[in-house]
Amino acid sequence: MNSQEISIPVPWGHIAAKTWGHPLATRVLCLHGKQDNCGTFDRLIPLLRQGFYFVCIDIPGHGHSSHFPPGFRITLECFVLAIKRVVDHLAWTTFNCIGHSMGGMISSLFASLYPEHIEKLIMIDCAGPISIEPQDTVKFLRESCNNLLKIESKTMSRSPPSYTYEQAINLVLTKRPSKLTRQSADVLIQRTLQKHSNDSYSLSTDQRMKIDYNQMFSPMQHMFIIHSIKCPVLYLLAVENLYHNLPQIKSVKKMYKSNPNVQIVKVNGNHDVHLNHPERIADLINNFLLSKLTKTYGDDTRPAVLCVHGIQDNCDTFVTLLPLLPNDYYYVCVDLPGHGRSARFPSHVPLEFVNYLGSIKWVVDHFSWSELVYLGHSFGGQLGSWFAAVYPDLVRCLVVLDTMGPRPVKLADTLAAVRSRVEDAQSLYRRQCGRQPPVYTFDEAVGKMMAGRPSRLTDESARILARRGLVVVDDEADDKSYTFACDQRLKLAFNPLMTFDQHEQILSNIACPTVFVLADENRARYSTYLKDAYEFYTKRPNVTVKVVSGDHDVHLNHPDRVFKHVCDFLRQHCTI
Repeated sequence: MNSQEISIPVPWGHIAAKTWGHPLATRVLCLHGKQDNCGTFDRLIPLLRQGFYFVCIDIPGHGHSSHFPPGFRITLECFVLAIKRVVDHLAWTTFNCIGHSMGGMISSLFASLYPEHIEKLIMIDCAGPISIEPQDTVKFLRESCNNLLKIESKTMSRSPPSYTYEQAINLVLTKRPSKLTRQSADVLIQRTLQKHSNDSYSLSTDQRMKIDYNQMFSPMQHMFIIHSIKCPVLYLLAVENLYHNLPQIKSVKKMYKSNPNVQIVKVNGNHDVHLNHPERIADLINNFLLSKLTKTYGDDTRPAVLCVHGIQDNCDTFVTLLPLLPNDYYYVCVDLPGHGRSARFPSHVPLEFVNYLGSIKWVVDHFSWSELVYLGHSFGGQLGSWFAAVYPDLVRCLVVLDTMGPRPVKLADTLAAVRSRVEDAQSLYRRQCGRQPPVYTFDEAVGKMMAGRPSRLTDESARILARRGLVVVDDEADDKSYTFACDQRLKLAFNPLMTFDQHEQILSNIACPTVFVLADENRARYSTYLKDAYEFYTKRPNVTVKVVSGDHDVHLNHPDRVFKHVCDFLRQHCTI
């Protein structure tokens, strides 16, 4: 990726920025640390995945950006307001944010003030802001005022020091609290130096940045602000940063740790690990930014429950049920490939059941789970049955909502089924080739979803699924239009081409306690094409079958009818 320079007008001048990627891609705003500049991300961003639009700004008073007007102390509030001006200028409604050090403090305060804007927040070795005890307020404020006056007196009475390039580099290498490599120093200093006619340089950073920029929040105020952050947060801590051992910094870390949305990960390196050794954190950031396929509820230190939806649904199918389930678990809901916000499998080839099974294993490996509870609806439950059979050591308990599939194939029908799948895939490809997907208003899409679904969704349930299952065609239009996010290949059959005897060989390996919660309006299939599966499961000593009133989507339409059976099962078989 190549970077481009942009300039954003503000009342006191401009804010300079470097951008990477395409403006229509997923947006990421990057904020550097104190007395740094946006060049601090130059070595990290090339290691991050394509498909993002990174805007790295020089915070006012840094790099190529204008200084704030003279005469006042700069605080975090000033920076947050500047960021809001940037966001408004770019006309961004939502975006992700990466902040290093002071940039992490700014972004966390912004996320608490404007939670509707931030989708995800990544804080790189952010050790503050430090709370101010009430009894220290007067002392802190007096020192801040006096320090500002001293800085102003110095800057008005003399010209800024000048350096050769090597002297400036040496200054950065020797005076910085954390150590930079020579390569990192060269990268960082490019936007800080102002060149003069005699080949000498001065530093462009606003001298007021030498003064404390804290907002004077008390510990209680600071705690409230941190708990106002509602988005997922990845908090990367550099283990070689000794400041993390200070009592006041430990206190801040505890505050962040108490927010269930915050995930703290330690990384090897010093405060500038993102610049010195970007390869150490790039994968962590990539995985976090790309984890839109998951939605989590609860404390990640609790036992995991993996929740997997049905075909052409998305992870919001569980949004009405999960609040009724025990809060003793960490619920992770995924969008399967080709659903919701997850990427699709490669095009031009048919979908395969086993590939979806593999995607479940990728999720489990990503979280490094040694054991989990599996909760699946419809196709997600079919995947869960196979996953529990193939990886019996990983699945502690299995909860399946309204399915006993996958559907078997009769031996005599195998050849015809293979031929049909090949021809159906070719036919779908020809129909889709060169054709734009249909566009709908939100209400039209909801209506189409309700009309085309075999089971009956309530209007509220359809809108829940639509919010995650639709893609906005034009973000800037007054009347937004949408297309469906689902992979069109999901309309084709891709259950395993296996007889029930073959299925039985696999499913017999399910060792964990299992409960099937079946909808009474959908039971006819258990006396027809799923009859063998029903008879097999009901004879298994580790299987319980419960029947509730409703149709295939009863867990979403009427979760009150389902939750008791799930809760009782978890308490009986999956006690912590």
